[in-house]
Amino acid sequence: MELRNRQVDGISDYEYGDSDDDLYVSFATPSSRNSSSIHNNIDTTVMAAGSLLESVKQSDNCVFIEIAQIVIQPLDIQLSTQKLQDKAKTNLGLVFRKPSQICIVMVDENKEIAFELDQVAKFRFSDVTGQKEILLDMKKGFKKYFYEFPLKSLDDRLQIPSDPSRGKLDDATTIKFKICKDVDNNLIVKLINHVKRWKSTNVKQLPQNNVENLQHSKDNIVNKEVKKKGSFIKPVQDDHCDKQTIRPNIGITALDNDVNDGYQTHNKSHVNDDITDWINENKEKWTNDDISQASSSTNTVQPEKGNALKTSRNSHNDSELHITCMFITKKYALFVPFNIILKNLTALIEDRYNVKISMDRLYYSNHVGEKISLIDEEDWDVAKKEAMNAQTFRISLVIE
Repeated sequence: MELRNRQVDGISDYEYGDSDDDLYVSFATPSSRNSSSIHNNIDTTVMAAGSLLESVKQSDNCVFIEIAQIVIQPLDIQLSTQKLQDKAKTNLGLVFRKPSQICIVMVDENKEIAFELDQVAKFRFSDVTGQKEILLDMKKGFKKYFYEFPLKSLDDRLQIPSDPSRGKLDDATTIKFKICKDVDNNLIVKLINHVKRWKSTNVKQLPQNNVENLQHSKDNIVNKEVKKKGSFIKPVQDDHCDKQTIRPNIGITALDNDVNDGYQTHNKSHVNDDITDWINENKEKWTNDDISQASSSTNTVQPEKGNALKTSRNSHNDSELHITCMFITKKYALFVPFNIILKNLTALIEDRYNVKISMDRLYYSNHVGEKISLIDEEDWDVAKKEAMNAQTFRISLVIE
């Protein structure tokens, strides 16, 4: 998977497309408007205090981003926020509802138009010349749902049959959201991370049994035709370890290719309820977290003299989590309780390796190789769930 990244005002330009089932980073450029485009401006006024916006700060289930203008292509139909008493107040909002719904909120009408992320062919974020934009390329005939807020709360909505936009989105190919300039960058990052999590958990998985192998032609180009008879693709786990090292349901497999195979940990006889006590009691047993210098040629961890033992791949249980800490020049590996919270984990790493971790520079690498921010405990719970679902019980932390 190709991964490119450029920081613009603290935010990267993100894009994903369904064509390759990858979420990747790119530099999105706003499309130029056709001079012959039809302009249908819908200027809307905003409500005074006591509006739907007051419920935004109280909602834990939504990410609300204030929008200055929405442009619906290909006809360049525009919905915009009107200035009221020389103060730009928003009447439009882009909302992400967990786990996978994108909504256009019309504040003064107390209504919204919603659609699932699987109806979006491509998601893009762009920050060009200071104008932050989110662009959604929609699938043809995408499904929409309509709601109203009788209690003026984002968490209390009622589905309705009528379209608040009066059909403006019916033929939309791209929906462009121009974000208000005073929107906190952290909100945009949070929304992007939600989209990335959804995408990473909805990547098509190869079946583990009876998966037919693509045969290579003589010129080493992969044949598009799948032979019905022949060798089968090995299970994904076989790429990292042999069958004897795989535990059927739980456990931690050996370190992957970015860490040498010559480590071992002793099996823990028990795990105390108190995480701190557990860490202190087992501190001397964690032999594969010794300070190691990363090899520039092989990108692997070189163990200190006499400190590395052979890895007993089947000695771990489902109460342990294997952590790989990747710094710029070094890598460390350690085992921690699976239920450790992010705050305690960062404190442990800071104390053990004499470093200072900035939470806005802490990431984890998910099972498809994407680097995702670890901002709060919710992000950490998602990372642990992915490790558990993958049955590896391993998480790679990237600390910049």
